[in-house]
Amino acid sequence: MATAEVQKSILLVEDDAIVAMSEKTALEEYGYAVCTVNSGEKAIQAFKEASTFDLVLMDINLGQGLDGTETAKLILMDQDIPIVFLSSHTGPETVEKTEKITSYGYVVKNSSITVLDASIKMVFKLFGAKKQMAQAAEQFRAIVENTSDCIVRYNREVRPVYGNPSILTALGISLEQFVGKSHRELGFPENWCLLWDTAIGGVFQTGIPTTIESEVVLARGELIKKPFDLYI
Repeated sequence: MATAEVQKSILLVEDDAIVAMSEKTALEEYGYAVCTVNSGEKAIQAFKEASTFDLVLMDINLGQGLDGTETAKLILMDQDIPIVFLSSHTGPETVEKTEKITSYGYVVKNSSITVLDASIKMVFKLFGAKKQMAQAAEQFRAIVENTSDCIVRYNREVRPVYGNPSILTALGISLEQFVGKSHRELGFPENWCLLWDTAIGGVFQTGIPTTIESEVVLARGELIKKPFDLYI
């Protein structure tokens, strides 16, 4: 029998006691640690008491009180955790309802344990990849924010959508004053605007990186000339 490589903790939210016991037993046989609650309110309380769960299996129809989708929204306000919905319904309205809340989808109730286990394993892989991407993005952000190099991100209209602290300090303006402005609106000389607008537009059009030599007047009046790398 297949077992989970590393034991994961699952919160199973199911109002039918018989179904909950059956699913709990099957999942535990596959190596998962399972805690069951029978209402949305108790699911939220479970996180307040012990937020050590790795995944939530959420029945959509929970009887009186909060339903599964409402409960999921409240949990996700405070927890970064994958939630997989369990539903007897497979209509497009169910799919649309769950997709608005979580990207991890749902499993049809009474699916075999092998199907449920495979779905859970896939969710853990997706969630792990998402966290790695978020960590990489945060590391990249930290580098960009702290480098002495001037970094600007443009849109296809050749207007900046981001400038790091170094470029803002060099120009002596705030991010709000910088973002969304054309080079002419920022007060750069016409020959400089033509050079940069043409070069940046060309990179967007061809996708080919380029390097240009350009003069820049800093806020303190210093004139510098250096190469600038442009790429998508």
